[in-house]
Amino acid sequence: GGAAYATVVNKGEPRMANKMVTHNWGNKFSHLLAAVFADCMGHRTYDHALGMLVDKGRMEELREQLRTRAHTRYWICAFSVNQHSGICDKPPL
Repeated sequence: GGAAYATVVNKGEPRMANKMVTHNWGNKFSHLLAAVFADCMGHRTYDHALGMLVDKGRMEELREQLRTRAHTRYWICAFSVNQHSGICDKPPL
């Protein structure tokens, strides 16, 4: 049952992604976001983006940097896969 977040946001219309991002449930969500933002801004590491993300005083700076560069569609498994109907639908035997 249910639907993936991306399916809901896109009103059921598929969108072709430019890049695929996977994650590990053991990692911090802020690091996932920072890695995507860093890639979007052309940075090789995510520490600069993470600094802006976690410092509420720099959030507007981050938004401004992304505003002019955020033209890439990212397929992020945590948002794009309906894990309740696939992975978590039936408990393991």
